[in-house]
Amino acid sequence: MGCCGSSAPVTPTGTEILELDAGAWECVGIPMRTAKYRDGKNWAVTLGSEDPIILTCNGQSSWWRGRMEDPDNPGGDLAHIRFSADTDSDTLKMERKSTTGMWSMTEIATPAHLTRDPFRSFDPMWSALGSGDTVLIQGSWVVEKHKSGENKNGINRRQDLSKLVDIEPFWKHEELSRKVESLCVRIVALSLCWASAAHPDPEGEQFRFIADMVKKRLAHADVVTNLPIFENLAMFWDWCSLYQQPRTEEQEEGFKKSFSTMGLWYANQYSEVWLLTKVPNGTKAYTERGWPTFEQTISGVTKEPKLFIDLGKWDEKKCPTWKETCKECTAARKPLLVPKTFWDLLNKKVFTDSADRVAVFQIYEKTFTQMGDHTELMTFDNPTWGLPEAEALAATMPLIKRLKEVNAEGFPFGCDGLIALAPALSTLVRLETITMMRCGIGDKGAVALAKQIPKMLRLKQMNLMENKIGHEGSLAIKDAWKKESKDSEMLLLS
Repeated sequence: MGCCGSSAPVTPTGTEILELDAGAWECVGIPMRTAKYRDGKNWAVTLGSEDPIILTCNGQSSWWRGRMEDPDNPGGDLAHIRFSADTDSDTLKMERKSTTGMWSMTEIATPAHLTRDPFRSFDPMWSALGSGDTVLIQGSWVVEKHKSGENKNGINRRQDLSKLVDIEPFWKHEELSRKVESLCVRIVALSLCWASAAHPDPEGEQFRFIADMVKKRLAHADVVTNLPIFENLAMFWDWCSLYQQPRTEEQEEGFKKSFSTMGLWYANQYSEVWLLTKVPNGTKAYTERGWPTFEQTISGVTKEPKLFIDLGKWDEKKCPTWKETCKECTAARKPLLVPKTFWDLLNKKVFTDSADRVAVFQIYEKTFTQMGDHTELMTFDNPTWGLPEAEALAATMPLIKRLKEVNAEGFPFGCDGLIALAPALSTLVRLETITMMRCGIGDKGAVALAKQIPKMLRLKQMNLMENKIGHEGSLAIKDAWKKESKDSEMLLLS
């Protein structure tokens, strides 16, 4: 699709281009080029041509008009296009006026960095490691240190590990990115309770257990080749990965930068998360702690079960290898809460450093916003959940703006839970798939869901098998589905 303006635009008088960022914007898959001017109110974009389109906003949305080939009439008359710039939300709006005289195809163009999901890409992790403020620990180093018996009194903090000369504990991020993306190394984020503000594991109890788990993980072999799946692990372990107190001024700056990206290691779909929910004697329970609550909550949003491991469930007899460990130790997901509700929850939790409470909330709020902008699939598979969790999710889901699929198989929220959830589902304008097998929704829940189907314009398939839905509920769902001209084969009822 090319832009065919009748004359070259003129740069507004008294402005200077500060930056021209090729490919910094995307509009319906078309690369756009942008330039911001010194007054911060003018924009330039290019769609398929070298001449920029100047948009002068002056604090309000204003239009630029041009002409382009009409996709509905290829080779015919040119169609008009117009753009508006919304400086508040950093978006560009495009409309096309076809040869029939109708304006249509309204599109939103957003900065390309907003269209990339930070939790489904390696790039944000490599950016976080690039400055050296955050480091990841080599799993093989943990095993060797355990074998040598040098860490009986707990593992050293980040600064002290930097002084080691025998074996390099840290990954070099260039080498790591290559090995992770070629599936030779797995990133693992640890979620554990600190014994005290001075040292998380002064007796080395958790270190020894982690080393044993690393050994099992690295021994896990492919069923076909019988070779280890991963040659090593790259471990995010806050005590070793971030600068600890006391810190120099330079280290303090690095710590602040690292701190702001903490959510990334747990929420990214490519990291494996180990929850150490069984704590040493004398340590507050995992469920009572602030940081672990944050880590467990954001880890469970997008991860496959095999990447979300609760090692507090580990049993020596039941879990001789990593295969059995994955089977026995799948972690329980927590519902993603709106920030206000999460803040209320944090106020009931314990922190070794009370100042962390606000900091954790700020990281959660940032992570929640990013998830709201990018998450396309949410899975609710905790068999212990019920009505309270359904009500919490009903508040959250309307804020997950790009959600395309909801999988609640085995979530026993019942008819009251679906009555709470159904209106929230209808707000998801991109929703295409709903899976709610074995949720106990019954007739009342089915009727409540049927009332919302007309609002779910993009919904294509729905699985409500094994829900004890009677005649009334089945009829309501089928009638609503048929009235919206949806494919009957994409509706599963029992």
